[in-house]
Amino acid sequence: MVAGAVAAIGAGVLTSPLAATAAPQAGASSVNWGSCPPGYSATLQCATLQVPLDYAHPGGKKLSVVISRAKATGTAAERQGALLVNRGGPGGTGVQYAQSVQNRLPDALKKAYDVIGFDPRGVGLSSPIYCVDPDTFYKGPLPEPIPSSRRDLAINTGRAAYYAQGCLKNGPDVRFINTANTARDMDFIRAALGERKINYLGYSYGTYLGSVYASLFPDNVRRFILDSAVDPTGVWYDDNLGQNVAFDKSFHEFLRWTASNDAVFHLGKTEGAVSKNWYAVRAAVKKKPVGGVLGSAEFDNIGSGAMYADSTWPGLAQAVSDYVNKHDDKALADQYGPTDLAGENGNAIYTTVGCNDKAWPHNLQKWYADAARQYKNYPFLVYGNMWFNLPCAFWPYSAKQATKVNFRGDILVINATGDPATPYPGALNMHKALRNSRLVTVTGQWNHGQYLYQSKNTCTMGYGTDWLLNGNLPKKDVSCVGDPHPTPTAAAAKSAAKAATANDRPGLPR
Repeated sequence: MVAGAVAAIGAGVLTSPLAATAAPQAGASSVNWGSCPPGYSATLQCATLQVPLDYAHPGGKKLSVVISRAKATGTAAERQGALLVNRGGPGGTGVQYAQSVQNRLPDALKKAYDVIGFDPRGVGLSSPIYCVDPDTFYKGPLPEPIPSSRRDLAINTGRAAYYAQGCLKNGPDVRFINTANTARDMDFIRAALGERKINYLGYSYGTYLGSVYASLFPDNVRRFILDSAVDPTGVWYDDNLGQNVAFDKSFHEFLRWTASNDAVFHLGKTEGAVSKNWYAVRAAVKKKPVGGVLGSAEFDNIGSGAMYADSTWPGLAQAVSDYVNKHDDKALADQYGPTDLAGENGNAIYTTVGCNDKAWPHNLQKWYADAARQYKNYPFLVYGNMWFNLPCAFWPYSAKQATKVNFRGDILVINATGDPATPYPGALNMHKALRNSRLVTVTGQWNHGQYLYQSKNTCTMGYGTDWLLNGNLPKKDVSCVGDPHPTPTAAAAKSAAKAATANDRPGLPR
């Protein structure tokens, strides 16, 4: 391995239309909006705020945080304020995401809200950090993630330690890249916009960020939706153990769905038959990687990525079918995308924020034992997930306790019962922690991200829109029936594109 390419925190990345040194008083916006950098939506406006690196010393070093605005389309009388959005991560970019959300909003909400996106500190345009050189660290095929020897454990543990050291080369400033400070940045944005209160739509990790904001700044909360909710009691080691169970269940649902569509995919008429073909492909690419780069680890990543949304299942199943039945690996190769610099930035922030938010176990034997125990019953994600998070075992800056989530105001939580990334039991814990919240349970649904992402579901769309538009929460917790899985045709499956891009869906930067 070679030394990673590391960027210093605080480096300027955008000519700033605004250089705010302190959060202004709400009531008059001090944001000087300008155009966004090339490659971003031409209808978006952008600005840069200078926020404190350490809020305990607000006069000290600053970070650039870039925000964006998709302006409300209505009249001044129709406007209700600013709607901040976050698609998750940690590590998810947000500047372009403002436009993506506005495009999905019902017309009445487009008229009511300026949609405000932001790249959180350390992400994208906002003083980005990196931990390794992606061209070398992620060069495929990566080592086999499922250990069969002590040597296998040593190889992947060494990679995790190397990654942690790469992050720490950014210096002690990485201590301040955490959820609580990102929430403080959100309040800085609120004040700069001149808003007394803010509205918020957060997905996945964004639900935790939103709940932390609400707990730190309860008087500044208007209408919040937390969609696909993180378990605030499991930050973050226990939450990952819960994910291992939920992803495995989602994978078995994918196997059953593929078997039910055997007339299209020809991978077997039973879950067991499809599973046998799946693992035969995994063994084959481990022995002979597709294109010399797509081995077993990459195959696992493709599979876990597809569990976020069943809209990706036809393309994945067809790629496996082509490999098995036609000995054609082109569609499988098309499912693979190497981690580039932007992807590494997402991984760096995922690691840095996750490691900083709360202490992880430093005893490697605990990690190994927990993984081996779970692997017996839930093998799909366990080891890939462990290696992805293991850098936190080598992290010196973790907070002793995560920020307590204890907001007592009105708030709407939405979660699917089959969500793999934010399992439903965690949503129940989020709902419990937010005592006056209402929970919309989407039954029979396996997707990550509900409101706006399942736009044909009038039940879920209705509750979310009524809350944001009219301020009406359900009088009690409610349920919606989720949309059915896609019904593929042979032609549609063959032309299915790659999984939905990370910039357009909620989730983790895996």
